[in-house]
Amino acid sequence: MNEELISQYVDRAGFASDTAFMSGQLKIILEQYNQLGAFRLKLNTDSTWKEAQATANQTKVAVDSMTQSVKTFNQTVASASVERAGQNLAKYKLIIEELNGQQKQYKAALDIGQISIDEYSQKVGKVTQNLQQYKTKIAESTQELKNFTAASFAAPNSITEARSQNKLITSVRNSTDVNDVEKIKELNDLLDRNNQLIDANSDKLQKQKINIGVSGIQNYCRTDESLQRGRSTNRYSVRH
Repeated sequence: MNEELISQYVDRAGFASDTAFMSGQLKIILEQYNQLGAFRLKLNTDSTWKEAQATANQTKVAVDSMTQSVKTFNQTVASASVERAGQNLAKYKLIIEELNGQQKQYKAALDIGQISIDEYSQKVGKVTQNLQQYKTKIAESTQELKNFTAASFAAPNSITEARSQNKLITSVRNSTDVNDVEKIKELNDLLDRNNQLIDANSDKLQKQKINIGVSGIQNYCRTDESLQRGRSTNRYSVRH
């Protein structure tokens, strides 16, 4: 019965999909690491300063790319962990509800004489064992979510990073016990911090676009005025 409940509620396909994605991300990081090794060897064989400088620039780009890949991988792992913990909490609670329902069914069957007291004790004993198992799982998943604190979410450096972090923070918050007011406030404060960064930088980006548009119009007007003056000068020269 325990295996049937697991098969009914656990998303095995989801686990397989996450594993395949993580494996792909690790391969990307490994390729980038190997590329760095190739650049390091090339630096030792470059014969001119220009070649060495070019290789150093390529190495810097490769290091930045690998750093971002590792950060993306870590965020993806964290996001998957939070999502899975939240899903598990919901599934385990459903399983517990079903097990409690089974207990009531067995009691009703005992009361009307469908099963003996020995059968009842045996069935209820198994249900009680399963209940304890899933209560332990709930405690573990809850603790996993609690481990994501403010320290887990350093201040982001870009709008993209802030939005990615918000998705993870929101998932943690939505899976947090509503009675844990302090934890929910902590997570909401993080969301507010990131949203301020997003809004501030979005405004800057919008202003840059507006300034570019205004500058373009001004340049066009100045060019048009110059052309008009040029035509007037040409007409004046022809008359005289």
